[in-house]
Amino acid sequence: MASAGEIIAVLGLFERVVMELRNYKDAPAHFQQLSIELDLLSSTLRHATHLRPSNDDERQTLDKVGAIAMHCLIPLQAMVNKMRAKESSLGHFRTTRSLASIGTRLHWSMISRKDIDGLRTTILSEMVAINMLLSAQQL
Repeated sequence: MASAGEIIAVLGLFERVVMELRNYKDAPAHFQQLSIELDLLSSTLRHATHLRPSNDDERQTLDKVGAIAMHCLIPLQAMVNKMRAKESSLGHFRTTRSLASIGTRLHWSMISRKDIDGLRTTILSEMVAINMLLSAQQL
């Protein structure tokens, strides 16, 4: 069973990666797709954190959603670590106008398509599982 704090930590990682990807100008399609998928799952998880279970079945469903969200933590943290490979903080926030931006931009080349596809596969499978649980609860 995942605590609310743990789910919030996962949401923080989602938002951090999504923000970074949004600031990646002219990102390849696989980065853009990852950003969209992370944003969708993040929205779903935020919605789930606001649900108030009224019985044990609903509480168990929300516990399962939390456990699924926690399954995303390791691959998300691995992605953040790859994004930090060449700099101490994430971001293109300060990198668009100088020669130094070339070095900062290089950190994206350290992330392979395979890395992105692996994370996308995890995210999509977790999103499907969470949506199925929440849909079943609605029925």
